[in-house]
Formats: sequence, structure tokens, C-alpha cells
Amino acid sequence: MDYSKRMLPYIDEINNKILTPMCNLFLSENDSVHLILFTDHPTLEISQQIRQKKELDNLTYYFNLLYPISEKSDFLSGLQYANTYISTLDIYRHKKLLIISDGIITESLDIERKKTSLNYFIKNLLHEGVEISFFEFPEPEDANIISLDGKIMQLGKINEGMSKRKIKRLWKKRQITSFDNGCSTYINYKPFLRKQKNIITTKTHEKDDIIKSSLGILDVTVKENQGLRSRDMILTVKIKNNGNCKKLFELTQILVDGENVLHENVFAKIGKRQNKIIKAKIKMNEGLNLGKQEVEAKLVFSNNYRTSPQTVKFSAVFMPGKNIPYTIGKIVQVVFMIILALLILAVIIYFAIIKPSEKTSVK
Repeated sequence: MDYSKRMLPYIDEINNKILTPMCNLFLSENDSVHLILFTDHPTLEISQQIRQKKELDNLTYYFNLLYPISEKSDFLSGLQYANTYISTLDIYRHKKLLIISDGIITESLDIERKKTSLNYFIKNLLHEGVEISFFEFPEPEDANIISLDGKIMQLGKINEGMSKRKIKRLWKKRQITSFDNGCSTYINYKPFLRKQKNIITTKTHEKDDIIKSSLGILDVTVKENQGLRSRDMILTVKIKNNGNCKKLFELTQILVDGENVLHENVFAKIGKRQNKIIKAKIKMNEGLNLGKQEVEAKLVFSNNYRTSPQTVKFSAVFMPGKNIPYTIGKIVQVVFMIILALLILAVIIYFAIIKPSEKTSVK
């Protein structure tokens, strides 16, 4: 996270739209959270494993105490530090890197060197399987902003009589190499990150839940009252894809009291901001008491997709034997297969025996 004072006007927005929802919606027990603050040099502010849910509240309180006051920010040094730090973590753990910044580098204007270095560190992180999300905030208004490709993105107030259009033209021809209009000149790396196909960039002024869309959090709902059921039952789940593209999701586990009760994996291809209903065959534990029971289950998807809420609750009256709708469905399926087999057999008999015999009798 950028810890320069330019971020101070947005600190409440950072807490309310990014950090607090991240704790409430994404992080769960056994996750680890690491906070790296970068000014003109990076600092590891937090490195903590979540063992109990109440620790997430403590994190939220701590985030509210952060007040950026530094004059400078060097994203390159922060990214290099993150790259080195992540390489020391468990290679088998899934990792997400969240970048919170206005995209401004206040250090030297050596554009080519910075562009080459950023390319190297970004590609290295992606190669290691790190998922990167960039939450971009507005850059300062009264400043000269140059992108990493050398283009002038923004000019502060002009004092020397030349129009902004003319200055941009002279800059492009390299007839001027610096600005003298009383405004600070910065490099902006936001366009560079936007062009990276594997990086999710999010504009924080969007009204949607930016944490759900950028971190791949799925909304899941189940019917609260399941009625009469056996231990072998079908759980109907409604899933909403909050992401910005169509994806294939795989439900791999349904955990009840720490045990997987899902009979077989379920796949669902869901479009951008679309809903889909899936039917998951589950087999409840033999130790489950009969009669009315309250069940709390955690749905686990591949690729570390988290769900909101993180656990679903439903009630059912469990009875001995097979679930009636499930049994009827199986019977119908068997009857249909028998009828289909008989039809195929009849066609074979007709074309192989009856029809040739008819031709012989005609002759």
C-alpha cells in the first residue's frame, strides 16, 4: 500500500471499500495476511496468520490507525521488496497480491530503467502463480504526470504562455526534456498495469463491491428449510459470479464438521455478473442424528474462490432410508434406459430379420 500523504484523503475509502471488506469477506481461519507499506522505502507493517475470527476484527482496528504522512513514494522499491518477501513464503500456499496506490512514482525520472524493472518483477510474480489486483486512486491534480511509455498524461497550470497541446508536441519530439511551470513532475505506472492481461485493475469509484469482483468472491445461497430428507440428499445452490468475465467454476468439497460430504464434483460455467443454480449430491455423515437438524456447511471451490457468506446454513428433517425425490429420479432414469434399450433392440430386429425376410417372400 502506498503510504505517501497523497493517499491521506482516501484513507477512509481504503478502509471501507478495500481493507475491511477484505477481512470480512475474503480472509478466513488459517489464512495469512501481510501488509507492506512503501514510501521512498518499503516497510513490513503486518505479518500475521489468522487463527481465530476475532483476529480479523483486530486487523480492522489496526487498519483504521494508518495515516500516511510521507512526502515520497517509490513503487518500484515496494514491488521489489514484495517480490523478495513472497519468495520466502510457503510455495504451496495460494497467494494474492493487492496493490493500493494512486500510481505515482515520486523518485527519479529514469523511465526506461523503471519500465524494465517493473516488467521483470511483475512477470516474476505472475510466473510464481501470484494473483495480482491493483486498486487505483486518482493522481494529484496540480502536477505534471508522465506515463511509463513516455507520454504526457497530465500537465499542471501553464505559466509560460505555451498551450498544453504545444508542450505535449514538443515533448514528443524531445525538443523539451523538463517542465518549469512550478508543478512537481511524476511518473505514473497505472497505464502499464492496465495493459497487463493477468492483472486485475479496479477503479475505486465504481459502485460495485470491488473486493468481490477483484478477488473472485462468489455469492452463494441455499434454501434455509430443506424439509424431509435422508442422509443421501441433493443440495440446490444458487451461485453468482461477481467477476468481470465468464468463468468455469468447480465445486470440489462441501465441508460439514470438517468432513467432505460432497458425492462428486460439480461444474458450472457462469457469465459475468450472472447467476446459476447447481445441484450437489451430498451424503451426510452416518453419525448425524435423525430428526430436525441445523447444518452449517462450507463450500470449497477450485482456484481458491471464496464464497459470501463463507458458510451456509440450512435445516432439514432427516429420516432413515433413501431420499424420496432422489430415489424416484433414479427409478425414472433406470426405466428410461430400459425403454431406450428395448427400442434399439426392436430397430435392430426389424432391419436385421424382419425386413430381409419380407424381401425374400416377395421374390
